[in-house]
Amino acid sequence: MWYFVGTASSSASNPGWLDGQNGVTKYRDLNINGQYLTAFHWAASQLTLGSTDVMPVTNPGRTLCILLLLLGHIFGSTVVSLFSATIVQYLASKKEQTEMLEQLRLYFVNH
Repeated sequence: MWYFVGTASSSASNPGWLDGQNGVTKYRDLNINGQYLTAFHWAASQLTLGSTDVMPVTNPGRTLCILLLLLGHIFGSTVVSLFSATIVQYLASKKEQTEMLEQLRLYFVNH
């Protein structure tokens, strides 16, 4: 999708990310594999809350960047929430087990 945005929304007066430079070479001058890998690298860095040197310069590119950053935040917070819920559930089960063992101990002490 990022590659499509770079090719479809750029023009001579409004260059896209493909017209940016990677060191000395313009992204547009790379072969299709290089352009695709650059686009994939950018997308992966957005979803993992990272960063990359490929920056959106058109409105569709910026919009996609914002949407992917939000998706990355949602994904990251979901992982943290699931991990936290698992820990809380484990601690609750341990507490219940400890209470049951305490009741059993008191029963044996009194009988």
